[in-house]
Amino acid sequence: MARNVLVDAGFVVALLSSRDNHHEWAVTQAAEVPPPWSTCEAVLSESFHLLGGRGAASLGGDVILRHHFDAASGTLAAASPATFGTPPGAGPRHFVFHPNGQFLYLLCELDGSLHAYSYDAQTGMLDHVQTATVLPPS
Repeated sequence: MARNVLVDAGFVVALLSSRDNHHEWAVTQAAEVPPPWSTCEAVLSESFHLLGGRGAASLGGDVILRHHFDAASGTLAAASPATFGTPPGAGPRHFVFHPNGQFLYLLCELDGSLHAYSYDAQTGMLDHVQTATVLPPS
Protein backbone atom coordinates (compact mmCIF):
# COMPACT_ATOMS: atom_id res chain seq x y z
CA MET A 1 0.00 0.00 0.00
CA ALA A 2 1.43 3.36 -1.04
CA ARG A 3 1.58 6.09 1.60
CA ASN A 4 1.74 9.82 1.11
CA VAL A 5 4.18 11.29 3.59
CA LEU A 6 4.57 15.01 4.18
CA VAL A 7 7.93 16.03 5.68
CA ASP A 8 8.82 19.23 7.50
CA ALA A 9 12.17 20.96 7.96
CA GLY A 10 12.79 19.40 11.37
CA PHE A 11 12.76 15.91 9.89
CA VAL A 12 14.94 16.89 6.92
CA VAL A 13 17.55 18.53 9.16
CA ALA A 14 17.52 15.58 11.60
CA LEU A 15 17.93 13.14 8.73
CA LEU A 16 20.84 15.00 7.14
CA SER A 17 22.69 15.99 10.30
CA SER A 18 24.30 13.22 12.33
CA ARG A 19 24.68 15.63 15.28
CA ASP A 20 20.95 16.42 15.51
CA ASN A 21 19.30 15.03 18.68
CA HIS A 22 16.70 13.26 16.52
CA HIS A 23 19.05 11.96 13.81
CA GLU A 24 18.77 8.26 14.70
CA TRP A 25 14.99 8.50 14.90
CA ALA A 26 14.85 10.22 11.49
CA VAL A 27 17.09 7.55 9.92
CA THR A 28 14.84 4.81 11.35
CA GLN A 29 11.71 6.53 10.04
CA ALA A 30 13.27 7.04 6.61
CA ALA A 31 14.06 3.32 6.42
CA GLU A 32 10.53 2.34 7.43
CA VAL A 33 8.82 4.81 5.09
CA PRO A 34 11.11 5.20 2.10
CA PRO A 35 10.79 8.12 -0.34
CA PRO A 36 9.23 9.65 -2.26
CA TRP A 37 8.04 12.14 0.34
CA SER A 38 6.07 15.31 -0.20
CA THR A 39 7.24 18.70 0.98
CA CYS A 40 7.31 22.27 -0.25
CA GLU A 41 9.90 24.82 -1.30
CA ALA A 42 9.70 26.64 2.02
CA VAL A 43 10.61 23.47 3.92
CA LEU A 44 13.56 22.79 1.65
CA SER A 45 14.73 26.40 1.87
CA GLU A 46 14.50 26.38 5.65
CA SER A 47 16.27 23.02 5.90
CA PHE A 48 19.19 23.99 3.74
CA HIS A 49 19.38 27.40 5.38
CA LEU A 50 19.60 25.63 8.73
CA LEU A 51 22.22 23.23 7.47
CA GLY A 52 24.09 26.11 5.93
CA GLY A 53 24.96 27.37 9.38
CA ARG A 54 22.04 29.52 10.46
CA GLY A 55 20.09 27.84 13.29
CA ALA A 56 17.06 26.01 14.63
CA ALA A 57 14.18 26.81 16.98
CA SER A 58 14.02 24.98 20.31
CA LEU A 59 10.41 24.64 21.49
CA GLY A 60 11.25 23.47 25.02
CA GLY A 61 14.38 25.55 25.45
CA ASP A 62 12.90 28.94 24.50
CA VAL A 63 15.93 29.67 22.33
CA ILE A 64 17.00 29.84 18.73
CA LEU A 65 19.99 27.53 18.34
CA ARG A 66 22.84 28.53 16.01
CA HIS A 67 24.95 25.99 14.16
CA HIS A 68 27.62 25.78 11.51
CA PHE A 69 27.31 22.96 8.98
CA ASP A 70 30.47 21.12 7.92
CA ALA A 71 29.65 19.80 4.45
CA ALA A 72 32.73 17.58 4.39
CA SER A 73 31.73 15.60 7.49
CA GLY A 74 27.96 16.16 7.31
CA THR A 75 27.89 17.39 10.89
CA LEU A 76 26.63 20.44 12.75
CA ALA A 77 28.61 22.31 15.39
CA ALA A 78 27.38 24.99 17.75
CA ALA A 79 28.15 28.55 16.67
CA SER A 80 29.17 31.32 19.06
CA PRO A 81 27.00 32.50 20.61
CA ALA A 82 25.19 29.16 20.40
CA THR A 83 21.74 30.53 21.30
CA PHE A 84 19.47 33.55 21.12
CA GLY A 85 16.89 33.69 23.89
CA THR A 86 13.15 34.03 23.33
CA PRO A 87 10.58 34.98 25.98
CA PRO A 88 10.17 32.31 28.69
CA GLY A 89 7.32 29.95 27.85
CA ALA A 90 6.95 31.27 24.28
CA GLY A 91 7.82 27.95 22.65
CA PRO A 92 9.69 28.90 19.46
CA ARG A 93 8.59 26.52 16.73
CA HIS A 94 9.04 27.65 13.11
CA PHE A 95 10.97 30.40 11.43
CA VAL A 96 11.51 31.67 7.92
CA PHE A 97 13.84 34.20 6.41
CA HIS A 98 12.54 37.14 4.41
CA PRO A 99 13.41 36.72 0.72
CA ASN A 100 15.93 39.58 1.03
CA GLY A 101 17.80 37.61 3.72
CA GLN A 102 17.80 40.54 6.14
CA PHE A 103 14.98 39.45 8.46
CA LEU A 104 13.94 36.30 10.32
CA TYR A 105 10.33 35.71 11.41
CA LEU A 106 9.80 33.34 14.33
CA LEU A 107 6.44 31.81 15.24
CA CYS A 108 6.11 30.71 18.87
CA GLU A 109 3.68 27.86 19.48
CA LEU A 110 2.96 28.12 23.18
CA ASP A 111 2.09 31.80 23.53
CA GLY A 112 0.94 32.54 19.96
CA SER A 113 3.55 35.22 19.37
CA LEU A 114 5.31 36.21 16.16
CA HIS A 115 8.76 37.78 16.44
CA ALA A 116 10.67 39.73 13.81
CA TYR A 117 14.47 39.93 13.94
CA SER A 118 16.94 41.72 11.73
CA TYR A 119 19.59 39.27 10.51
CA ASP A 120 23.23 39.98 9.76
CA ALA A 121 24.38 37.34 7.27
CA GLN A 122 28.06 38.16 7.87
CA THR A 123 27.97 37.48 11.61
CA GLY A 124 24.84 35.33 11.90
CA MET A 125 23.58 37.65 14.63
CA LEU A 126 19.93 38.51 15.26
CA ASP A 127 18.50 41.72 16.66
CA HIS A 128 14.89 41.69 17.90
CA VAL A 129 12.76 44.22 16.02
CA GLN A 130 9.12 43.52 16.89
CA THR A 131 6.71 41.12 18.59
CA ALA A 132 3.06 40.64 17.63
CA THR A 133 0.36 38.17 18.58
CA VAL A 134 -1.25 35.80 16.13
CA LEU A 135 -4.18 35.20 18.47
CA PRO A 136 -7.57 36.87 18.01
CA PRO A 137 -8.61 39.50 20.56
CA SER A 138 -10.12 37.86 23.64
